[in-house]
Amino acid sequence: MSFLYTEFLLPIRHYFSTLNKNESIFDLIIPVIFGAVGFAIGLIFNISIDKNDSVEFFKTLITLLSILIGFSITSLTIIASTSKLADTLMSVQTERKIGYTTINLYQLMNITFIFALFSEIFTLVLNLCAVLLVFSNMTSEIRYINLIILIDVVLISHVFLINIRNITNFYFVFHKTSSA
Repeated sequence: MSFLYTEFLLPIRHYFSTLNKNESIFDLIIPVIFGAVGFAIGLIFNISIDKNDSVEFFKTLITLLSILIGFSITSLTIIASTSKLADTLMSVQTERKIGYTTINLYQLMNITFIFALFSEIFTLVLNLCAVLLVFSNMTSEIRYINLIILIDVVLISHVFLINIRNITNFYFVFHKTSSA
């Protein structure tokens, strides 16, 4: 008997099960490389951020993430509500599988946009918590702020890259439907 709602993890599992090698490098590995490079630069040049600058940084990220969440929700709405687009996407079978079932392009695009939305919401919550930590002086040492910023670099890079991939997929879908 499950007492905790865990069905929200299903789209995340589907995302990882449909991810191919190139997409995993683009969506996951490159953001980690960006974070590692940023961390190395911070260590080499002994970069530290004071409390006021970090709060402004987190507030800017919160605004950015709110806009990206709106974009992802709008994209999902367009996919779901445009019947010609949905019909076109449903008619294109992919080579991707969830379990033993082959999925269509409509399902694949929904999975990637929903995963992007989950990533954006997670990053937004992390930054809201970071602002609360900074304001409550729970981050007495600067390295904790730098660690949160390092995690932010990885997550924001991931969110940007997955959105670039989603926008590119949208472009090709609209190009196909407009030329058909």
